[in-house]
Amino acid sequence: MWSLEINDVLLRLRNDGETCYEQAGVAYLTEETTSLGEEALAQLFIHPVQCQTTYWQRMNEDAIEPRTRTIGKNSDLVYNQIVDAFASSGVSAQDPGWVVVPSDFDSDQVGLLFGILEYKQLQPRGFVDAALVAGSKATVSDTAFYIDLQLQRTVVTQLFQHDGQIEVVTVKSLPSAGYLQLVQRWIDTVAQRSLDETRFDPRVAGTTEQQVFDRLVERISGGSELVISVEHNGETRTTSLLQDELATSGIDIYDRILSECNPGTHLLLGEHAIRMPGFIEYVAGSGRTAEVCPSEGVVEAVLRINDELPKNADIELHKSIFRDTTSTASSFRSRQEVEQPDSVQRSQVPTHALLGDAAYPIGAQRTISIDDSEICSLYRADDAVMLRPRDGLETYVNNRSINGSTIVSSGDHIRIGPESRHAKEIVLIRVVDYG
Repeated sequence: MWSLEINDVLLRLRNDGETCYEQAGVAYLTEETTSLGEEALAQLFIHPVQCQTTYWQRMNEDAIEPRTRTIGKNSDLVYNQIVDAFASSGVSAQDPGWVVVPSDFDSDQVGLLFGILEYKQLQPRGFVDAALVAGSKATVSDTAFYIDLQLQRTVVTQLFQHDGQIEVVTVKSLPSAGYLQLVQRWIDTVAQRSLDETRFDPRVAGTTEQQVFDRLVERISGGSELVISVEHNGETRTTSLLQDELATSGIDIYDRILSECNPGTHLLLGEHAIRMPGFIEYVAGSGRTAEVCPSEGVVEAVLRINDELPKNADIELHKSIFRDTTSTASSFRSRQEVEQPDSVQRSQVPTHALLGDAAYPIGAQRTISIDDSEICSLYRADDAVMLRPRDGLETYVNNRSINGSTIVSSGDHIRIGPESRHAKEIVLIRVVDYG
């Protein structure tokens, strides 16, 4: 069985659980060729007029500009990318499948998508709301909000759970609050730093702006510090900046997203939402809890829906499904749930990180490094201190393994690596000045 996940940040096709296609929903058009995915992204800032980034979002028969002899409508690009995806998948015309669509897709858009698949002699058993797939095994005790970052918008979906069934309640699409809007903020931040340090603006040409974009895409999840190198006229200029600086540039978008989620409610974060620098920490600071919904959960959720559906069932868009009660929500999480306590006692909030015989003050951002290698980050979030582990490093708080950002208290022992005499330990302390 195959599953097609519609998110234009990264369209994904799986066949029998194996990923066989992952490409952005971006197209680059010339009179000679149509490039899709990574090849189109490589032209996004060099030839922006010839790049299309909204055809999956629009999913209609409207004309596009510029057009070519073979491509004239949004649906033409959707068709071409579906053909491209299935051409290398090994899916046969007899194989059943499912399509996971954004919550803001309406019946006309689903109907158009079904028509394209049917024309290619593919047989979807149905369409299912992406928020339902995320919430089918997540923590939805009563209500929760699913945050789904797309290229040109963010979709916020309210889910409600009652008597074992989970359903979509409300859907809000936030235009100009998507991945590409954040990317432009990040590029502007890099450009400002480059101007301050080298008096060079990488936005001077499309080729140099494209280089900044490419480096950001490569390194956005690589650590607290990013190093961006740009070549221009035979010279290489290098700029370094912290993830926190990128996070600051997107605060108004983060605010806009959270304003659609009721205060104190639990949030489910799509796989692309967690790539927004500082977003999980921003959620924690708002007093909400957050849970990451890993992409691998789609396979299990779709299989379960398929098994529960009668074989002769009509093809439709599912906006409510029964939840999976066979396992706990914790098995669905790829990161530890980020929690913000109702109140953090002042005596519990650490002020310094003790590493060996040196105490390092904790401020807005404190990167802890040993031998010039970063091992973790500590930073303040309102009235608490958060620990962010370094990707790829086993991290323990009081001998408890953690995978994501976690609130820590004075007296906590942080260990990097398995327990041994070589493990690095940090003790959090509170220094009080009685002056």
